Amino acid sequence: MKELIKKLIDSIFSLFPLTDTIIFESHPDVSDSAEALFRYFLEKKVNEKYKIVWILLKDNPADYPRENNVYYYLRYDSNIFTKIKVAYILNTAKYIIDSNIYIYKKRKNQIRIHLGHGMPLKYRKEYSEQLGEVDGILIASDEFREYFTNVCKAKDNQILSLGLPRNDLICQKYDIEEFKDKKVIVWMPTYRQHEDKRIESLEVTSKFGLPCINNAAELKQLEKVLVENDILLLLRLHPVQDTSFLTEVKMKNLIFANDDFLKNKGIKLYHLLSATDAMITDYSSVYYDYLLTDNPIGLTTDDIDEYKRVNSIFYDDLENNIIGQYINNFQQLLQFVLDIANGNDFTKEKRQIAKKRFQKYDASFCERVYLYLKENFHL
Repeated sequence: MKELIKKLIDSIFSLFPLTDTIIFESHPDVSDSAEALFRYFLEKKVNEKYKIVWILLKDNPADYPRENNVYYYLRYDSNIFTKIKVAYILNTAKYIIDSNIYIYKKRKNQIRIHLGHGMPLKYRKEYSEQLGEVDGILIASDEFREYFTNVCKAKDNQILSLGLPRNDLICQKYDIEEFKDKKVIVWMPTYRQHEDKRIESLEVTSKFGLPCINNAAELKQLEKVLVENDILLLLRLHPVQDTSFLTEVKMKNLIFANDDFLKNKGIKLYHLLSATDAMITDYSSVYYDYLLTDNPIGLTTDDIDEYKRVNSIFYDDLENNIIGQYINNFQQLLQFVLDIANGNDFTKEKRQIAKKRFQKYDASFCERVYLYLKENFHL
């Protein structure tokens, strides 16, 4: 019955003319490339011509931008009047700009631009195949064009090598007072145990859910090396990672850089990345973005066989394509930390080649997307 009512409402609103409305979506809400492009739109005063609507998954906090002609609505609000209003917006908005939880076109003459939430290093085929009809989808370079035509079934002329708007932030060196006179490494593992228990997780042995760390003793040894070398290690977990293990982690030089940490400092994730000296990651799309900093990258791949059981990896031959200092055990993790302390960067030249391969541009990402929309879709 609910589905029938929804279809009836959609059919009624499909008779209404399109409005000068731009829909934005991201997960987490108001984040990532969607937020970067949205804020650029505000700088360009796009909201003077268009109504800008964020479709949210959770209640909007007070610190979202409160600008003229900018509105926030829950996608699945329980209030019947809000449900009808959201249905109206989805059916009559002229532009849809989504990045993670797909917002499909209701009508052929709507314009939908998919920003994505990163270039594929790992991916889930079933999610990619659900992309739906788009008028444009952003990629960082033509290296990824084949993936989006073959897996996402996008047409070649819809694939736009314009770069990702969020990378404007990572390319601008941001100063954080707390990091002054210290070496800072950010560790961004992708999730091993999804917070949604319905989604299959990795069968890891570490109770901390982190690669290359097997027990509390190793965690304490890592902390000792960090303190002795005056290095901060910022642990930034994937948004869907189960973080229950962190109740046991209380260490001086290992900082849980969660959303509250960023909010307290008044910064965004990619501001944080720009202020670091090195990164540790694994199968995360942030690898491609961090290449823009020219800083060392450590890659933990000790669980790659288990990871491949659950996810698809973009390259079969990872080490010859994803360039960095590979870390496959705890001792190698400690050595990477020491290398950063001593200024060693053993993969710099090869990373420069990888950067040119995976990033077509190194600046002005929001501006490039904005101008494309103006020139091709009359924004």
